[in-house]
Amino acid sequence: MKKTRNDKTTRNDNIGCKNHSCSGACMFKLLELRGVDEIKMVPIMDVAWIEADDYCVLFHLIDGSVTCHTVRLGIFMERVLKNECLIFRRIHRSYAVNVKHIKGRIHNMLQVGNELLTISDSYLDDFNKDVIVVCNPDNKSPKNKKSPNNKDKDK
Repeated sequence: MKKTRNDKTTRNDNIGCKNHSCSGACMFKLLELRGVDEIKMVPIMDVAWIEADDYCVLFHLIDGSVTCHTVRLGIFMERVLKNECLIFRRIHRSYAVNVKHIKGRIHNMLQVGNELLTISDSYLDDFNKDVIVVCNPDNKSPKNKKSPNNKDKDK
């Protein structure tokens, strides 16, 4: 199913997985990264995060290598979306991350590989919409609370 301009999305440059999981189709796609002297083929799942640097985009791969190519981050995100590969999430004007490589989060910082990347205020609300919190927000233990089934038997 292709997205149209009439779909309800909060930002055009945020790409998250459908139903919080990749359909699997994009896992086998290759990026054709054109340099001055060579064309490099990189499996899209090997890209951990992407950094914009003026008119160049730095692709940070999971093996620790970085490759630079002359394309704008917004154009890259549009092309990925057109191919229905929905694993990249824009978190900053200068960063997009592969959600499959997010290891953790501390407030507005994401750990992707060994790097800590800032989620900017303008992207934080959209990012939080895709996060499911599975623990108590207060970090209070529920064992101090009485269950409705465990009423005092002394009464």
